[in-house]
Amino acid sequence: MTCVFSEKDGLRFQLEKRYTEKTNEFPINAGNYVRIFQQIEDYLNRNIHPEVVTGAALHGSGLLNDHGKEHVEMVIQRAGLLLGIGVEQLSGYEIFILLLAIHFHDVGNIFGRDEHEKRVFEVMEELGVLFPSETPLKKTIATVAMAHGGKINGSKDTISSLAQEEHLQGALIKPALLAAILRFSDEISDDHTRAARFLLQSLPPENQIFHYYSKCLQQTGVSGNSLILKFDLPLELADGLSTKENVGDPRGYSEMFLYDEILLRLKKCLTELEYCSRYFRGMIGINSISAEINVHKPHTLNPVFHDKIVLKLSGYPNSIEKDICSMVEKPLAAADGIALQGLLRGDGAC
Repeated sequence: MTCVFSEKDGLRFQLEKRYTEKTNEFPINAGNYVRIFQQIEDYLNRNIHPEVVTGAALHGSGLLNDHGKEHVEMVIQRAGLLLGIGVEQLSGYEIFILLLAIHFHDVGNIFGRDEHEKRVFEVMEELGVLFPSETPLKKTIATVAMAHGGKINGSKDTISSLAQEEHLQGALIKPALLAAILRFSDEISDDHTRAARFLLQSLPPENQIFHYYSKCLQQTGVSGNSLILKFDLPLELADGLSTKENVGDPRGYSEMFLYDEILLRLKKCLTELEYCSRYFRGMIGINSISAEINVHKPHTLNPVFHDKIVLKLSGYPNSIEKDICSMVEKPLAAADGIALQGLLRGDGAC
């Protein structure tokens, strides 16, 4: 059998390896799962993913940062990074479901941002015969994909209603675990490659800060049990105000410092880690987030501001309600964007 994927393809390689070496991990006589995945991936990469951001814009959601093929690739890479050797605890069939759920998790944005997570089926139907005719499989993939965001009865707790274990086509799978892996992988799938480049100065004010956030973020890494995030802010972005959607403001947006957005997103990331860890604990060992923030002047080597923030899982999981200053190991060098601006406009020392 000719190999389709190599080790650099991460979870795709794991799928093919399992299908070749451990066929008992897949339903019997249900098709070639490597070929099925490859056909669906090719279709989505050619016909759907390239139009997601455009579709969102046409439906009034402004100019999102990248939600297409490259973002899907990033989520697959992050899931493989988080799992590490823990991937051995997933069956080949679960890897197949996880990969397809990642591919479908954001396709609903093509109809607009609002409740995009609920519109997976509409895109699935576009695939016609490429998709296996098993309705239960489609439902499971959609359920795992839909739990990456949105709300159920007003709550962001979208995973607890999923089965811990269930049998699908005779194979045992763990939907809640797969949803948690996808959700946290998506949470950390952001970096400078998602930001607009030539249009960065022409962004709608509602979307501006999301692109600036992406632009300043390096690729995510993992060291031991810690997630590694690094931000490099140009001085003009750290010192000035950016704009962000605010439906409560008559203009539809309000101003805020990018530094404050970063602190807010770090709190959200820890909250998501707390939430998702309930389901992947024992398989994924991440228990802290280490974030390095640098502010640079143009054409200078050393930053004019530097801080390293460490957030750890501890206490009751209500981090999003807390002041970030109460959650870090050492005091922040700047407690908010105004404090950072004061430092930057002072003697420039960290």
